[in-house]
Amino acid sequence: MIPLYKLSRNDFIQIPADQIVSHARDAALRLSPSEIIVRRWHQGEAYHYLYTTKEFLLALEDKPADAILEDEGVLNLHESEATPAVDAYRDAEISPLKCVIIDNDSIIGFYDARLPPARQIARSMGDGTSNSREGQDLISRSLLASFPERVSIGSISSLLIRLGRHPKKKEALQFAVPLGTELDIVVEALQGFLLEGPSEGKISVTSDEETLPIQFKLRATEIGPGRIRVLAFKCGQPLGAVMLAPSILAEGQISNQAAHSESRPLAPIPAGHPDLTLFIQERKSPDGLEIMFLLSALDPDLGLNLKSFGPIELKTDPLQYFEEFFKDIEGMSLNGPDERAIATRKLSLRGVALFQNLLPEDLRLQIWNLQDRIGTVQILSDEPWIPWELLKLQGRQGEKVVEGRFMSEAFAMTRWFPGIGRQPRLSLKNIALVVPGDSKLPNAQKERSYILSLADDQRRVVEVPSTYLDVIETLSRGEHNVWHFTGHGRFDPKDPNHSAIRLERGQTLLPIDISGEVSNCRLGRPLVFLNACQTGREALSLTGIGGWAKSFIGAGAAGFIGSLWSVDDEVAYKFAMAFYDNLLSGKPIGEAAKGARESVRELNDPTWLAYTIFADPTAIVA
Repeated sequence: MIPLYKLSRNDFIQIPADQIVSHARDAALRLSPSEIIVRRWHQGEAYHYLYTTKEFLLALEDKPADAILEDEGVLNLHESEATPAVDAYRDAEISPLKCVIIDNDSIIGFYDARLPPARQIARSMGDGTSNSREGQDLISRSLLASFPERVSIGSISSLLIRLGRHPKKKEALQFAVPLGTELDIVVEALQGFLLEGPSEGKISVTSDEETLPIQFKLRATEIGPGRIRVLAFKCGQPLGAVMLAPSILAEGQISNQAAHSESRPLAPIPAGHPDLTLFIQERKSPDGLEIMFLLSALDPDLGLNLKSFGPIELKTDPLQYFEEFFKDIEGMSLNGPDERAIATRKLSLRGVALFQNLLPEDLRLQIWNLQDRIGTVQILSDEPWIPWELLKLQGRQGEKVVEGRFMSEAFAMTRWFPGIGRQPRLSLKNIALVVPGDSKLPNAQKERSYILSLADDQRRVVEVPSTYLDVIETLSRGEHNVWHFTGHGRFDPKDPNHSAIRLERGQTLLPIDISGEVSNCRLGRPLVFLNACQTGREALSLTGIGGWAKSFIGAGAAGFIGSLWSVDDEVAYKFAMAFYDNLLSGKPIGEAAKGARESVRELNDPTWLAYTIFADPTAIVA
């Protein structure tokens, strides 16, 4: 089996079907991709149309400049003529000869049997370095995962994990650690399977050619492509991940073909360690959805190494619940000192309620007792709903209940996605600034002036024209290591990948636009700060997490900052100014954000808690 993502090409750009002809033609000419994918929404369903750039320009040659691509007679985008959209993990042998490749509801490439596959480069989890214990030599090992290529619905199959000296195939996860190191293995059933029994195990690095395997049991529950993720941890910190993509077939369709698996490797991550890491697992339960917590601490005396807490069952739709939660915050009246004091108290009580309801009692007690011993906290999670920054600590002093600080107030706290490598170094040498001139935000020009003032002999700030074509063309060049946007944003809960930031002339930029050649923005390992309303919010899209954070981090950004709800213009400007001042003074990004919150808290506006930061909390400006 060869999964489609191994054969995909990414020399394309994506153009929405509601784009006018003149803009679409300009995008094709200015970016000159190999292919163009037109994406059209009709009755809640996405359709894709794949063209070579030559075919696309020829089709538009005699069309009116102000016509819209999806208008009848322009491109004739009929559903029956759409290019098939196929999951990235589907077997290429049974896939269409020409198709658009989808992963997590994002277009990652296209496949055309007439063209040679693009050269594949393994995604790196950092700079390729590994931690070593002082005075100990590192030895190379490979994590090998074996699972049947095809299983039948309802069957229970064994996943075998072992370590070997030499990879049997290039897809194995490779790393270097001292002899005798004990690794923690966590298995996640992401699609089509349920775990039968434990999801965690341990395996030691020995001098053997190949270790004895540890075994996990998985039951196939849905016909179609399945996904299993295997994560390896050392002292609570992720070394990397392997993705397996078995096919689940109806009974009686399994052949006697020798079983094997295909995996997507991630190289070891760099050495920056937060004091506390909270790894959150989401899994299906008979009654709906539940979350588990695995807690690790850098200090070995604390005895926390993927210590398990939970589960906590979610009794209601979390998307709908937090939509109402954020609307409640946005609707708080802030006219005068009394109303601001009321809003502050309401926000505190909501944070306490989240802490009580979302965390098991033993985990609440653990965090409460550690608050004075912990500085940095990393949340590793694929769940897209919960505002972890707003959880407010609560404990007891004798018989009395006492409230502590918000998590993002008490700790230098950031988030990250499991299986994606963190970046321990940031660069602010080449900043791209996007500030639409027609936003009518009173402080937008002040924020613009501040960012421009950061330019000096060692730092360049480039103001990018706030039009769709200029922004995506500049992103495609991958030259900048900071992208700062100031303006308006809007979250779309029905499809988070259609959440918009507003540019000039009524144009918008969407998370789905960070694909194809536009994803070359990763080359600068940028820190992306979208200082606009609701840009940090996420939700599930068709096949995975959608939103700005996952789009940029998934493309290779070193960090992302956005807001969870609508923010006050003045507070947002002052937060940004304090954040960059802190970062450029040498503070790690987690501390820089924590200090920025503190600096604007005195303004008594909920905006000080609105920001979510995706980054390695220990990352500093190099």
